[in-house]
Amino acid sequence: MPAEVLKKAIDPFFTTKEQGKGTGLGLSSVYGFAKQSQGFLTIDSQLGEGTTISLYLPRASEPTSPKEKPTLMGDLPKSYGELILVVEDDPKVRKISVKRLEHLGYIVLEASEGQGAIDILKDGSPVKLVLSDVVMPGGMTGYQLAQWTTTHRPDVKILLTSGYNDPAQRTGNQVANDDVAFLGKPHSLHQLARSIRDALGTE
Repeated sequence: MPAEVLKKAIDPFFTTKEQGKGTGLGLSSVYGFAKQSQGFLTIDSQLGEGTTISLYLPRASEPTSPKEKPTLMGDLPKSYGELILVVEDDPKVRKISVKRLEHLGYIVLEASEGQGAIDILKDGSPVKLVLSDVVMPGGMTGYQLAQWTTTHRPDVKILLTSGYNDPAQRTGNQVANDDVAFLGKPHSLHQLARSIRDALGTE
């Protein structure tokens, strides 16, 4: 990588690809996960030679516990078939989120960025909860979407997700409102199901 690219390699949404061709290697998410886990990453890059990205994580100090048994649907917090709006710019991540929510019994609408979500909410769709990433392209963050929603659609609950669990790593205007919940990435199906019920305020 050229020096100017290397300096920005872990910045959210930085990419050398053309618009609409993807968001690069996702190094910002990897960096966020590493930092969240008390680790770090290094990048060694030489023009014309290649790039090596090394991820360092702390060694477990205790023996690994046996793997948990797969969660049964009966063990998951109950869904009442509510309508959830998923806001995620990465098509693959959005597809996975939609499948997981449908597996939990929810009805799902999709938007690739904040303005698209606002257009759906303006139409009066009976959305009960917006599940949105925090960092998105297009000039609007998840926090800004949450602010608009709590102002114009106070009946809709908010659940924000991000690989940055450190509040200092979040971007945009944070919303001091009990209706705005936060779920870190990565998360299990049970954590997702529980966070949705908590955000909706129902068991």
